[in-house]
Formats: sequence, structure tokens, C-alpha cells
Amino acid sequence: WRWKQAGGRFDYLAERPGDGPVARALDTLRRFHQARGEMSTSKLVERFVRDRRLRELACSGAARRERWRRIELVIEQTRALARAGHPSLREFLEWARERAERRTRMPEGGLEREADAVRMMTIHQAKGLEFPMVLLAGLNVRQPHAPGSVIYGRSPGDIGVRLGPFQTDAWEGLAAEEREAERQEDVRLLYVGCTRARDHLIVSRYDRAGAGGESLAARLGVHAQGVGDLWREAKPLEVRGPATTGGRTQPAGDAVSKREWLAARTRAIEHAARPGAVSASSLQGRVAPELPAAKEEYEGREAEPWRRGRAATATGRAVHAALQEADLATAEGLDGVAERCARAEAIRDGAREVLELARAALAAGVVRRAAGAVAEGRWSDREVYVSADLDGAGVLEGIIDLAFEEPSGDLVLVDFKTDSVGADRPLEEAAAPYVPQLGAYAAAVRRATGRDVSEAWIVFARRIAGGLDGEYRVPDIAAAAAQARGLALEALRGA
Repeated sequence: WRWKQAGGRFDYLAERPGDGPVARALDTLRRFHQARGEMSTSKLVERFVRDRRLRELACSGAARRERWRRIELVIEQTRALARAGHPSLREFLEWARERAERRTRMPEGGLEREADAVRMMTIHQAKGLEFPMVLLAGLNVRQPHAPGSVIYGRSPGDIGVRLGPFQTDAWEGLAAEEREAERQEDVRLLYVGCTRARDHLIVSRYDRAGAGGESLAARLGVHAQGVGDLWREAKPLEVRGPATTGGRTQPAGDAVSKREWLAARTRAIEHAARPGAVSASSLQGRVAPELPAAKEEYEGREAEPWRRGRAATATGRAVHAALQEADLATAEGLDGVAERCARAEAIRDGAREVLELARAALAAGVVRRAAGAVAEGRWSDREVYVSADLDGAGVLEGIIDLAFEEPSGDLVLVDFKTDSVGADRPLEEAAAPYVPQLGAYAAAVRRATGRDVSEAWIVFARRIAGGLDGEYRVPDIAAAAAQARGLALEALRGA
């Protein structure tokens, strides 16, 4: 409504009157419209799925497997159309339109893959697929066929009702018909399962005691009678006895070998349970013993690491998001950016605070240096992902809020914080919990790129907004990097 009131049109090629959700959606459509001639249809659809996080959204509700499967099938269909000589986007959209108009259901199961692997599937999932070899198992379960309390017959008005000891005259006959129809459906499913095999079909006909001949294995045995030339019983492999030497049987094992096996198994489980990666932010709070107050405050904070941004609070996340988009040199348009980021974090009447903290961070001296680097053509970037291998023990990774290049070629790293740090607290004490995090960034950058980090800064936006000194430079970044590397190795090795 606001978009239409502002004179907006639902045309992604037209000029847009402002910003907001509708404008962002139309920008996305415009971007993919421009990219349609730069890549194949399959790549375009795959990129759209990735950009809009459709796979992640498919996992957020019920029937997540089915929704994921349908997304993959649509992507694969673009490749199938291309192989059939219909590679254009228009032809793919025509295919999709026809299926929508005809209300054609998506095929059950998934698309057949060429991977040399064993696939475990239900009969329903395997519909429409073929495999060189199929092992049909799980047929020894008794199939329950309990009619409901109300049964409708095939003829109009034909209905049977049973409630406790009471039942109508038609219920018994209709129940027998329904049980027989369900048995026939079981046979049909058995046929579907058997016909998935192209070359070899192996069937487990073991009938569990108590099934009373009602299992699919028992019914298959009935149908297999009289057609012995079409199948043969698989003979069990001969189990060889223990080897002997000099007429004496060698022991199969002893308690010592079992203990060794258990110890090896325990080591394997412990190794598999270790994390494969450790994040730089997880090293926060590992401060020196001489700063217990800082450690207690850090450990007492409630964090939400699953939320967007490097911060633990809604305001912190909004400030980080605003700093990602802000113009470092002029801060142009920061008011609108702050309002949008506050709204995204559901902060009521909090846009002013987000704006003040973002402006304070941009006013920091080290951030002004980053703006100067951009003006001089030197490298600078925000939200920089970095990862590095730690001697095969795992990966150290993190996302740096701001990084820029010095004239010497060395790098400067900046991390923004929105903690409430008053004038009565030393800046060094407030920064202590975060030094390992900055050290981890420096260690990962050095290992991944071979470039030196000359400076690492922690910018406390709230202190700067209050007129206090809020910039803390890690005094010995090399020592902090070495310390962080050791802490990361301890975490990876389960120390």
C-alpha cells in the first residue's frame, strides 16, 4: 500500500520512488533480469535458489524433505530441457506454466543420479526410477488392515457404521471388501518395488513369526509358487571354521584383544566428536587471570550467536548491519539505513540509538583511516570472511568487521562493539575479553594470505557516543595471534 501511495509501479525495470521491502524485491528481479543473458538457465535458477535461500526456507517447516526435493527437481529439469534442445529461460518458464495450468503433480521420489552409491528408499520414493540392482527388504512386517468405524461403499448410499458393539448390517460386508482392496494395494506396491530392478532383484522372504501369513514376504511366497523358473533361492555363504595348526584350534581372541578393540573404538569416537572448526568469536572471554571482573561480566552476558551480526544484542546487531552499508567517508543516507536495520531487528523506537552508535563508530580515528584508504585506492572491505588450517587439527575462521590496507602493504583490522562501558572502567579492562578474538583474526589472515597484520583495533561505539575515548589498539598483535592460535588448538583437540 505504501509503495502504491508513493507512486511505485510493480515493474522491476521502472524507476523506484523510494526504499523498502517492495523496492528490494524489485531490485532482485531486475538483477536476475540483467543476468539472464550472462549464464545458462540452469545456472540462473541455481543462483536464484541460493540468493533467496530457498533451500534454507524449505527446512523451516513441515515436509522439509519433500520441499527440498522439489527444489532440486526443478533445477534438474532445467538441465534436462537443455539436453533435450530447449535451453532458453523462456522454454523453461513455458514448461513450468504448462505444469501449473494442468495441475501436474511433481513426480514422486527423486531424480536418478549417476553416483556409484547405495540408496535406501521407500517404495513410494522409488516410483519412476530404475537401478541395476535392487534389494527388497522389510517385507516381514504384518500389514494392519483394520477398517474404520465408518465405511463407504462403491454404490451411492452404501455405508456401514460400527460403534462399539453396535454395527449396521452392511458394515461387515463393506469391511471385508475394504480389507481385500488394501491387500490388493499391498500387492501393487510389491509390484512397484520389484520392477525397480533393471538387472538383478534380491528379495528377503524371511517371514517373522506371528505375522500369520499377512506380511508381504508371505504373500510374495504365495505368488512365487508355480513360477520357479523365474527365480532361485540364494544359498547362504559357507562359514569357515577357525584355522588349525598341528591339530589344535587357534583361539579366536582373548580379553586383551577385546580391550584393545574397545580402546581403539573409544579413541575413534572421541576423535569424531571433536569440532572440525572453531570460530574467532568463540575465543571471546578467555581473558587473563588478573582481570577477573572482566571475565565475570563477559560470562554473565546473554548471547544469541544464532542471530545475524557479530553482536549479542538486538541493538548491537542493528548497529553492525548499519555499519556494513554505511558510506565510510560521508555517512550519506545513514538515517534511513539505521531505521531500516532497527526495524529488521524489531527494535521499537530504537532507530535513534542505532543511528547515534553507528555515527560514533564512523567517527573513530581508525575508521577515518579506512575511509582514507578507500579514497587513495587502497584495499578496504567490511564483513571479511577469513579461515585458515591449523596444522591439520581443524579450521580457525571468523568474519572481520572492517579491514583495510596500509601504504606499507600491511593490514589493519577493526572490530566494532556496542558494550556499555562507563567512564569508571578502564578501556583496557573492557577490551580484554575481545583480545583473543582479534588475535584469532590476525592469525587466520597471516596463515591464509601470508600478509602481516600491523594493527588490530576494538572500537567501543557507546563510549565514543558518550564523549569518551573508545578506541583500543591491541598492544602486541603478534602475541595475541599466538595466544589465540593456542586457544583454538586446545578447543579443537578437546582440551
